Amino acid sequence: MISTSVNFNVGTTFANSAREILAAREQARQIHGTKDIRAAGNEVEVAVREYLSRTLPAKFHVTHGHLIDRVGAVSPQLDIIVSDNVLLPALMRGRDGTEYVPFDSTYAFGEVKSTYSSSEKPIQSFSSVIRKTRSELLRPDILNTAFGGEIKDETLMFDIIHGSPNRLHNPLFTFMVFVDGGDFDSSKMTDFFAQTGDDALPNIIVLLNTGVIFAGELTEKDLSLNRYPEYHPERGATWYFSRIHGSPDSLPEGNHLSFLYYNLIMHLAESRIDNIFSAKYFEKTFVFRKSTTETLRKSEQGHCT
Repeated sequence: MISTSVNFNVGTTFANSAREILAAREQARQIHGTKDIRAAGNEVEVAVREYLSRTLPAKFHVTHGHLIDRVGAVSPQLDIIVSDNVLLPALMRGRDGTEYVPFDSTYAFGEVKSTYSSSEKPIQSFSSVIRKTRSELLRPDILNTAFGGEIKDETLMFDIIHGSPNRLHNPLFTFMVFVDGGDFDSSKMTDFFAQTGDDALPNIIVLLNTGVIFAGELTEKDLSLNRYPEYHPERGATWYFSRIHGSPDSLPEGNHLSFLYYNLIMHLAESRIDNIFSAKYFEKTFVFRKSTTETLRKSEQGHCT
């Protein structure tokens, strides 16, 4: 007989994880104070990366560093990169743990801040990083030929089986995490969101103790999420700031962390990376010349098999 005396509480799980991140921030503040803000910020970044590393499936690689495309263009430094852990997770790893990750192998990247400070304009700054990365690095789209459920001549059987609801198989997901909301004021962000294109905005912004920012549609009965507004420009996304309410005894930080995790895990589940792209990173290293190639043994047919 299965015992039902103890119930597993998902909300408590996320609340405990949020407490660990909050504890890392507090410890960093005690050790570094305000003398070394960057060092304190690194402690928080590590805590968030460790959380994702232990909770995301093993097929995904969680790291920090730079993205590099197939022609050698490099992105700015990124706090969190989630890439494929099977095909080509990284091209190089520095002594400080910084990795250079193929852009084609990347599912998501994010920015982590200990505290939101309006004077630093952190969302605006990360928006510039997103814009720069999208515009200056090459990343071919993998089209979902079965998008919308319509079967056409060019529809691939794999796409039908995969069943992704997205227009692309490899949409890029970007996010921000603020452990503390600081002096965040949603009313002071309206102009920025009105003037900034969806392709330069993080898909999800989480202020652990304050609320979340996302694109969606609010009706009288429901609030739906638009996880990839940049891929639906014809719809004109509406952006919201909201505090998520869970059970009466839930922790706001846990609710907001679960919102990030849910959207990230759904993004990963519905996406795929094409392994044909991996070879593109080695094309310049695999150059053979007939004049410098010697035959060691010839096949009976006179050609290699």
